[in-house]
Amino acid sequence: MFQTFRIAKYAKDFIALSTLAGAAYIWIILGSAFVG
Repeated sequence: MFQTFRIAKYAKDFIALSTLAGAAYIWIILGSAFVG
């Protein structure tokens, strides 16, 4: 039970991080498009 909870926590953190990375990537693309 504890192991499953830990895996779920890691998965949630990973999803949050990948979402943030995706948002940052989109902002960089938009920024370079406006600047360039």
